Amino acid sequence: MRWKLYFIILWMAVGLFSSCVSYRVLDVEVLEPAVVHLERGSRLAFFDRNAEGRENIIRFAEPSVRRELTVEFGRGMDYQLLQAGLDTVLLLGNYQEEKVDSLSAQPPLVRDSVWAICSRFGLDGLVSLEAVFYDYRQGDIHCRWLLRLYDGYEGIPVDLIVLEDSFPEEEFGGDSYALVELLSVLYWDAGARYAQRLVPSWQETQRRIYRRGKVLGLGDVFLRNERVKEAEALWEQVASLPDKTGVQACINLAWIAESREDFVRAQEWLLRAEDLAGQGKVEGKTVAYLQEYLRLLEKRIAQRKLLESQIDLYE
Repeated sequence: MRWKLYFIILWMAVGLFSSCVSYRVLDVEVLEPAVVHLERGSRLAFFDRNAEGRENIIRFAEPSVRRELTVEFGRGMDYQLLQAGLDTVLLLGNYQEEKVDSLSAQPPLVRDSVWAICSRFGLDGLVSLEAVFYDYRQGDIHCRWLLRLYDGYEGIPVDLIVLEDSFPEEEFGGDSYALVELLSVLYWDAGARYAQRLVPSWQETQRRIYRRGKVLGLGDVFLRNERVKEAEALWEQVASLPDKTGVQACINLAWIAESREDFVRAQEWLLRAEDLAGQGKVEGKTVAYLQEYLRLLEKRIAQRKLLESQIDLYE
């Protein structure tokens, strides 16, 4: 009798809850390969060219402030590189300030200069902060960093990117000390973000678990309580229906497979969901998410061998 009452209450709760929200969002992290891969033992330096936009809205009276920010950028890089087992970056800088009209107006360092720096310090690569731009956009202080990575042996750029970030003007309220603190956070974050291009790193993304209706909702209750096999068995019962429930059940099952790193099985579930959506003429946000999920999973599958080869180099 108690068990019967328990399931009646559970079904009522699931029905009430799932009628309000059709899915919940999972914040997950996935490991992605480096864009420009560094081998184990590579020695890097971070070089600040001390160049800034001619029309920048922020100017520092003391050169030491710029150097402090450069240090924060380097610390952000170190945070990512150390996790991959690489050495910290050597901090270098140009003490002669230069003005730049635009991002495209800043040419790369000449090859001889790169060679000279890298040979002097025994570097395999040089990450150069080519220029910094500060401007005002709709109440925010907007920052842009132009960055190049130079091959220490060839002396030529092998990577180019512009990183951007911002904060509300009201956060520092005209206080120069508060401004430097805010910029320090942005510089650290920018350094960490750039280092993620050089080593395999964890990236935040999201997945959905659909729970509208009793079957999907009860399955989600099981999943929340780590009763994964029960959730899986329940969703499999409706994963052949050519309607929205069937499509959403397949998407849920794809996540279970992906969480086990069985990407091929996850892809099979998503392709089945796509087929069911076509049969049942299912449209709208569910199908839009399905297509996006398929794209992300195909990317993970394509990157898997590359990622494994990069990780092997660090072990």
